[in-house]
Amino acid sequence: MNDQTTRPAWAVNPRRSNRLKGRLIAFFVVGVAALAGILLWVQRAQAFSSELIAAESKYQNIVGTKLDSCLLCHSNMTTFARNSYGLAYKNSNMNFAAIENLDSDGDGFSNIAEIMALSFPGDASDKPAAPTPTPTPFQPATNTPTATETSVPLPTDTPAVTDTPAATEAPTGYPGPGDTPTATLTSEAPSATPTNNPPGETPTATPEMPSDTPMPTSESPTETPAPPEPSPTPQENTPTPEMTATPVPSGVLDLDIKKFKVSEEYKLGKGKPIEIRLDVKNGGQVEGEAMATVLGMQNGTQVYSQTMAVSDPVGGGQTKFSFPSFTPTTSGNITWTVTIDDADPDVDMDTATTKVKAKEKDDDKKDDEHSDGGGDCDIERVDVGGRYRLSKDGPIVVRFSVKNPGSKDSQASATLIGMQDGVEVYSKTIAISVPAGRSNSFSFPKFKPGSKGNITWTLTLNDQNSDNDVSTEQTSVEP
Repeated sequence: MNDQTTRPAWAVNPRRSNRLKGRLIAFFVVGVAALAGILLWVQRAQAFSSELIAAESKYQNIVGTKLDSCLLCHSNMTTFARNSYGLAYKNSNMNFAAIENLDSDGDGFSNIAEIMALSFPGDASDKPAAPTPTPTPFQPATNTPTATETSVPLPTDTPAVTDTPAATEAPTGYPGPGDTPTATLTSEAPSATPTNNPPGETPTATPEMPSDTPMPTSESPTETPAPPEPSPTPQENTPTPEMTATPVPSGVLDLDIKKFKVSEEYKLGKGKPIEIRLDVKNGGQVEGEAMATVLGMQNGTQVYSQTMAVSDPVGGGQTKFSFPSFTPTTSGNITWTVTIDDADPDVDMDTATTKVKAKEKDDDKKDDEHSDGGGDCDIERVDVGGRYRLSKDGPIVVRFSVKNPGSKDSQASATLIGMQDGVEVYSKTIAISVPAGRSNSFSFPKFKPGSKGNITWTLTLNDQNSDNDVSTEQTSVEP
């Protein structure tokens, strides 16, 4: 028998066999890529579910409502981008209580007011409904006059009553139209003396009371006592549980800022544009991309805003990224802030400063001033450590370097102030000396933070030169 008749066609034709193998490999690669994308999406969704659990624990009134979803902190479920409320929560070190009085979406209502009203605090178009006025609940009178016990003369055919019943005041709340206020008697009324009533009116019985006994305030007591309305039960003040920092779940993308550097000085009309560089390190076990944003503020105005995707392999060193350069047009320090919006709950933020100097009319003349008098110290670099962990790290040591551009030795004083949550936690001043044309490094006394929260450091040099020698850095203090 011919051997070719027993084998399939693809085995006989090598070219057809190669095409079939290529198709199978392509289908396999596409399937693996799709599965990886699905797994990454599921991992991010699981990570954000921990934030929802924390929100449900903090605000139990949202359970089962439209706020009981990831949309409380995120704009959509495709990219997991955070809304304004989610960004405020992330930047507060995952502390709901710290942002309750903020108005994250700018709609005129605080975050806690919107959560209590079950409207989204990160959506300006979703506002609390106008409150409906409710009637004030009736409060029964507390001071009830009680008749004193005494003997009252009675007719011979009526059994004597020695105890005068206690009378309670009629409610002074909200009687309806046509209702007759009545006094409530706690026991059977004593015999009464009939009164003269005009024709057509029903005679009423007036209890005979001693002169020293307070009378009920009602005008026409009836024989049927009205049951008192129950007092509203006071609500107990239930303590609100304190939120703690959520640990980073395994399987969540965790990109940390390793280093953030910008050009330290720029002179208008001279030199190359300001360079902005970011070094990123993957501190987790998941690879992926996150969005990094750099903002530049100068003289109270935003002059720069750029966002780009960043990433770093697991177990590697760090990955460097360069943002578009920037050329200032006016003098004044530029404060740069970089943030990374990844899936982990820690705060990934750092700051740097560029000193922008005005253009001199005669730069040569200024060089002559340096050579003649000296006395100019310029800040070259400040290192505060971008991240500090209370449970692991030792004290913070702030180091800085200073350059003397003149031809004579210079002396100055350096002052460092640290502000944390609006409170000054550090203030030190030291004397420094820098030889002409040289740079020296200095350090301030150590400092150990006692609580979490960002610390903003401000270094100021007081020398004989009139330029502004100020630099600002930030340390993120975590549990």
